[in-house]
Amino acid sequence: MKTKTKLLSIITATALTLGSASLTAFAVQDGQTVRITVRNDNYTTDAGSPWDGVLIDEYVKIDENSDPLSLLRTALEKHGYTQTGADTGYVSEINGISAGDGAETGGWMATLDNWITDEGLSAYTVSSGKLEGGDEISFEYSLNWGADIGYDYMGTDTSLSDLGISDGVLSPEFGSSNNYTLTLPEGTTSVTVAPKAKNRAFRVKTYKNEYTPAIAGTDYKYSEPIEVTEGDVIYIGVANSSWMSYVPEGVTETVYTVSIDKTADIVDTEVQSVISAIEAIDVNNMSSVTKARNGYNSLTDEQKSQVTNYDKLVAAENSIKTAIEIDKDIEKKAAEIFGNTNIAGNEWQIIIKARLGILSQEEKEAYINSVNSYVHAVGDAKLSSTRSTDNSRFVIALCAVGADPSDLDGYDLTAPLKDIDYVKAQGVNGSVYALIALDAAKDGLTAEKQALIDDILSAALPNGGWTFFGEEADPDMTAMAITAL
Repeated sequence: MKTKTKLLSIITATALTLGSASLTAFAVQDGQTVRITVRNDNYTTDAGSPWDGVLIDEYVKIDENSDPLSLLRTALEKHGYTQTGADTGYVSEINGISAGDGAETGGWMATLDNWITDEGLSAYTVSSGKLEGGDEISFEYSLNWGADIGYDYMGTDTSLSDLGISDGVLSPEFGSSNNYTLTLPEGTTSVTVAPKAKNRAFRVKTYKNEYTPAIAGTDYKYSEPIEVTEGDVIYIGVANSSWMSYVPEGVTETVYTVSIDKTADIVDTEVQSVISAIEAIDVNNMSSVTKARNGYNSLTDEQKSQVTNYDKLVAAENSIKTAIEIDKDIEKKAAEIFGNTNIAGNEWQIIIKARLGILSQEEKEAYINSVNSYVHAVGDAKLSSTRSTDNSRFVIALCAVGADPSDLDGYDLTAPLKDIDYVKAQGVNGSVYALIALDAAKDGLTAEKQALIDDILSAALPNGGWTFFGEEADPDMTAMAITAL
């Protein structure tokens, strides 16, 4: 019997059937409006729909004779859109999308302040007091009796998915309680509340200081500004029987409270995030420096002036710049010591000669043997604990001479390049060379390679270029990133 009763309710609501209207007069103030939205987010044009997305989102003036169906007609006619059924109480078509399109269970459904009504829409009239200025009405196309737009006629969950509060800091974090404290920025005198029920079968209403669901007109409209001061309490109720003509068996009302705390200066969370990122910098982890720099660059000039530890970011970048110069000196000295290009450590010369076709077979074999000895001396496929580019360089060179870097006398030099955290520790430079190396080794589009691609793309500067550090794109890093991608 419970299931049949609920099913009857959903059929009644979905059909938008005519209901009786009270003869009680209801005065409408000049300029009062209702927001009308028509949208189709589920039956896409790719699936054959003539349109998708938002068709209408505007405010329509109301009078004593208005109901959702008449307001829908007015909004559609203004734009030359078609509809079928709004005159008789059952909306079966809007602008070329008809019930049954896309799925046998497809059809138009309507919400009043984000609630899928439990009576036919013609029952919600201005004259009956069930429709007022400031209300929001949405017509939405569902492919599955409302399940795909958040409606579960068999559900009993009366919790909220979002409080929808416009400003301030909520404590504790939403979802952990039914009782919250809201601390507002200094000078804030009002907030708007647009709560959303997890199940749109249940109506939600908002009150201030007294929870009076049985007294009509004491609630605040959806998104209506609420004047608040310290000590005020906002009540948000879900599924009270005073607002709904039908509350299913087994459904229990849920009430949330939001207490307004003293106003206070709210810390700019973007600035605080950058300050924290700078504090977390590890000069041995280039990605931590890159994260801090990118965060700082995204701030406005006013926000940048609030970053109190910017000098630490600059110092870290200068430290890395010095380390790079030292590495270059070491590589130069190593080239002088090794002398010829057949020795591990001269990968760029090997790659150039191999690709020019001027590297003899004897030179190739000498290089492979040299790398083999070097790797055995290290004793690990990960050739450096901090620089993944060492592995990348060897992998690219070995591929150039025809060797298999994934099986060099039992060592897989490509394996460390699939440890994304290890690679990203060297910043975008690490990701770029790892991607080039794995491509050279003819790795398919693995999850690891996709992660490297995502990391490189996320490191792009606003102007589209790349940099190893600093705020300006440089041609070297940009060319390497483009090559990798």
